[in-house]
Amino acid sequence: MEILTEIHRKKGINVNGKTIHRTAVRAVILRGRDLLMVYSSDVGDYKFPGGGVDNGETHEQALERELREECGASLLSVDGELGAVIEYNLAEEKDFDIFKMTSYYYFC
Repeated sequence: MEILTEIHRKKGINVNGKTIHRTAVRAVILRGRDLLMVYSSDVGDYKFPGGGVDNGETHEQALERELREECGASLLSVDGELGAVIEYNLAEEKDFDIFKMTSYYYFC
């Protein structure tokens, strides 16, 4: 999948440090001119519905679960790939330097 962008949440992050990685999926759902977004009270803005991929879960299974959990929606189909976004931040875990999250965006 094409990398759309890389985001560095803090200045001076050494992306070669000891890294903990998380994989996430996001659903891009359009109905006419309406776009489904969910409000994130943690950050105070809107985001595409989705979240982390659990061990043993496919991207489609994670999309289905996350849509149900976050907005009560059912996944009807995955219609294509938009791209991926890689985010780097400082790790909260004491044994790691970097938290790296790769989010895969799908048209649903």
